[in-house]
Amino acid sequence: MTNACSVRILLIAVVSSLAVSVKGGAFDGSVVAASAAWWTHLNTEAFIRSATGRAVLATPAHPLCRQAEAFAALTGVAPFRDVRHVTLYGPDCSDARGVAVVDVSYQATNLVRHFKCQPGYASLMTNGVTVYHWRNPSGAGAVAACFPAPQRILFASDESLLFAAVAVLRSKDSGSEAH
Repeated sequence: MTNACSVRILLIAVVSSLAVSVKGGAFDGSVVAASAAWWTHLNTEAFIRSATGRAVLATPAHPLCRQAEAFAALTGVAPFRDVRHVTLYGPDCSDARGVAVVDVSYQATNLVRHFKCQPGYASLMTNGVTVYHWRNPSGAGAVAACFPAPQRILFASDESLLFAAVAVLRSKDSGSEAH
């Protein structure tokens, strides 16, 4: 089992265990590709209000706090401050590829400033969407992002997954069911 798969399984287990104490923010399966092999969802707003969330956030050394710091360093988004909901999914548990559909509490396009500072940054318009991509600071491949809506960000481990995620969201917006 790869390290990335282990991390995903741990994240799914943590989120599943929190489901009892976190209310609201129902999972919207239509944002996940029907071909996804795994997914997980977290209503961050409800999590930080829950007893479990308050306990986690009061422990800076907690793995979730450390992962949130790493995510903030990579993206400029502070998960427990800026993110309302996040849905993660991927095509296969045997590799580290995946998509994050992130709903934020501010205009997501403000992140472009942060993206431009990343190593290997480039942007291009493709298929009617501006795609931002850069090298992952850990050296583990590239990251791609786009903004399909003012307060929604898509992150993906590669552009093919990003375009597939955009297609899923476009099909949702046009009324067809994606999952």
